[in-house]
Amino acid sequence: MLTLRFKKTLDAGATLTLIRPDGSSSWSQIGAVDGPGPVQDLAHVVVERQLRLVNGYLNLVARGASFADFERGASSVGPDAVRAEAIAELLAFEAGAGRRLTLADFNDAVTTKCSELRPGYRVPELTPSALHGLRSEFMMLRREWEALAPGATLELHFGREVPDVEPSGSSRGAQRL
Repeated sequence: MLTLRFKKTLDAGATLTLIRPDGSSSWSQIGAVDGPGPVQDLAHVVVERQLRLVNGYLNLVARGASFADFERGASSVGPDAVRAEAIAELLAFEAGAGRRLTLADFNDAVTTKCSELRPGYRVPELTPSALHGLRSEFMMLRREWEALAPGATLELHFGREVPDVEPSGSSRGAQRL
């Protein structure tokens, strides 16, 4: 199981540490606490878990990839990672814009983004229930992230049917999503 630690640093930045099942890790600064980096990375957790993208970015990291491995862009990874990137990016966009796209517009945008990242890839369309599930869980994780105090960490466990969410700081109560 992969452990993800989203940390709000005291200087209003955010970091993400990924701890692999073997105990090795990879970490990166992911931007401002209220910026697009943490939001999109939280979206990746939701997308890759719910759509069971076994070769998405998180599972690639679990198997040994590092953040630096992805700097070449999505064209250097497989279809699961491309699909994860396109959907996570779009969920983050919706969150930033404060409005949701229709199902048809969402699927069209995902198809366009996937074609840009990996020409020739035909992405499966999301169903209404799949998109609703992605948005609902993503909104819950965003609320958890926004509620954290500076210096605190949101810990997620990836690789189970339902990830554990554990905010840290002064108390460490586990919550189930």
